[in-house]
Amino acid sequence: MVIKISVIIPVYNTGNVLKRTVKSILSQSFTEVEVLLMNDGSTDQKTLQICNELSKKDTRITVYNNENQGIEKTRLAGIQKAKGKYFMFLDHDDVYLKNALHLLWNNAENHQADIVIAKAKHQIFPGIYSPSTVHFPMHETVLSKEEFLKKWYLNFFGVNFFDVATWAKLYKTEMMKKNKIQTLGFNFMEDVILNAQLFLQVEKIMFIPHVIYKQYYGGLSSKNNPKTTLQGYLNTYPYRKKWLEQNGLASQVKYLHFEIKNVIIQVFQKWIEYEGDFDGFYEISEWIRKHSSFLEALENIQNDFWMKNIIDGEHNLNYQLLLKENNSAKRKIKKLLKKIIS
Repeated sequence: MVIKISVIIPVYNTGNVLKRTVKSILSQSFTEVEVLLMNDGSTDQKTLQICNELSKKDTRITVYNNENQGIEKTRLAGIQKAKGKYFMFLDHDDVYLKNALHLLWNNAENHQADIVIAKAKHQIFPGIYSPSTVHFPMHETVLSKEEFLKKWYLNFFGVNFFDVATWAKLYKTEMMKKNKIQTLGFNFMEDVILNAQLFLQVEKIMFIPHVIYKQYYGGLSSKNNPKTTLQGYLNTYPYRKKWLEQNGLASQVKYLHFEIKNVIIQVFQKWIEYEGDFDGFYEISEWIRKHSSFLEALENIQNDFWMKNIIDGEHNLNYQLLLKENNSAKRKIKKLLKKIIS
């Protein structure tokens, strides 16, 4: 069988939910596919057992069992193993929707696109999904690398045009294999780090306005704790700034600054929501206050009320304001709903 698409699934302590994920690929009408289950040193015995059972049932499935090295390196290892003309990623707890592979393949071939980007829907609560990305093209759109860089590349730097994640995208394998991708060793923001580099390797990029991917609530992308999230944004800032500057987009670094501000506020809100104590909040705030990325971002965010409190060391003021906000009726309802579905 000629393999046209390789589906790379990083796997770590996933359990039975992996069966649903793999089924979403094997049940597609598009059959010229291989599924690479990249077991990243799962510590439970069940996950590897399920991987092996699945591979015995379908010859299109191959299991690669490695020591734990993180999702970043696991994805790159999957690219090197891929035999298809194109490859795509799938989180081990999400699914591709019906006819997704046909849509991606046909558009890539018909337009000779190096990357095809489609849409995803995100489960907020059971049966409730987030609205579509507002700025995503309404019609099929093919762009050269130069056209993509002028506007759409900023999506990886704080401007929300489409999902920065690796899902719902088809990549040309040969082009990605021959280019060296830098690994930074972070287990957060790894999607942005990978895509920000992969998208620089191509000549033609295509958008298709079809929803082909379902991300489930509570999945891999929902499990980062507040401190990990913050460290991801601040520690990766110098690399992301460099990629902008190297591609003639130095004037757009301000968007990274705005993103840092928004993420800090979101982290503060999560810290209070998860009932973190003031000592921990103070420690995080002081870490932010001294971080070189935050200090550089102040150029554009220093007039923000929350940021001014950090600069002045008024961490208790931020904490008390967040406590008040968290005890509002709206916030209490939101927390109750989260408990119901978790």
